[in-house]
Amino acid sequence: GGFASIQPVISPYVIVRVHDVKSGAGQRDWLETTERRTSPVRDNGFCPKWNDSEYFAFVVNSVDVAMVEFIIMDSDNGFINDTMCKSAVPVSCLRQGIRSVQFYDRCGLQNGPYGLVRLLVEVDMKYSD
Repeated sequence: GGFASIQPVISPYVIVRVHDVKSGAGQRDWLETTERRTSPVRDNGFCPKWNDSEYFAFVVNSVDVAMVEFIIMDSDNGFINDTMCKSAVPVSCLRQGIRSVQFYDRCGLQNGPYGLVRLLVEVDMKYSD
């Protein structure tokens, strides 16, 4: 006899944050963080898919120093949501089109299951004068 181990399936959602530096006339520069969240995909941690309405637009002032942070969370229905993994990409390194973002665990490593985690994102940038 033996027993079966049941692994819980996560209900992931993604937090997208843009960390940007703003400056005002006669003021010191300051850090501004803008955040958006996708809706959770229930019980599908293996291949979640968000619909096309999960489109986020950000205004970036300082392209040379701004960062985009992606955080994959596990929705726990009323309990504390768990941070699964994170990644950050400089805005200056983003390119148009569909891109694959790699993720890292709390220690900044891609060991175990985090070595396989990827998020496909579509990047569409528009520049203004």
